[in-house]
Amino acid sequence: MIFEAEQKILRQGDDSTHVVLLLSGSAKVQALSETGGSTLLGIRFGGDLVGEMAALERRSRSATVIAGSHARTRLIKSADFRRFLHEHSDAAIAMVLMVNSRLRWANRRRIDNANLSATQRVPRLLVEAVDTYGEQDPEGGWRIGPPLTHDELATLAGVRLRTVQKALRDLAEEGVIERRYRRIIVTDLTELRKIADYSN
Repeated sequence: MIFEAEQKILRQGDDSTHVVLLLSGSAKVQALSETGGSTLLGIRFGGDLVGEMAALERRSRSATVIAGSHARTRLIKSADFRRFLHEHSDAAIAMVLMVNSRLRWANRRRIDNANLSATQRVPRLLVEAVDTYGEQDPEGGWRIGPPLTHDELATLAGVRLRTVQKALRDLAEEGVIERRYRRIIVTDLTELRKIADYSN
């Protein structure tokens, strides 16, 4: 199936249990609150699976998945997915590693948001985003996956919208990032790591 940017691939609360394999493109995983607000949980790219939790647990969808760009996908029935994992232990191990990687990323966000100042969180988040989701930009530098709004960055960093706006403005003035329409390009990753006080 083909999805265009902003089209919903999966809906939170749905009872469907199929898995979606992203063949190309990108997607954003969001959780909706009871008050109607949304929280960006992660970004997915070609080669990633989405919807595997509902397939394995046979429970309703825990998040909404929205195409971040033109995306080609393949739908896999829950029974076929479970049988494949049962018959191919290497695939089952790979999926466990994938889930662990996502959990580590989410845990690091919680730790950073609890221990860093608001001004530190934005550059730290940008470094993490490049390390995890970064793509080489044809004009140089690194771009951070699908377009992310300032609100989405604020959600991930656990800061107010105006804090994100100021941090991005300051980083752009220092020549560390370049802001394009709904796109952030990290032009100096080494300097960004220093600002974020980040090292692997």
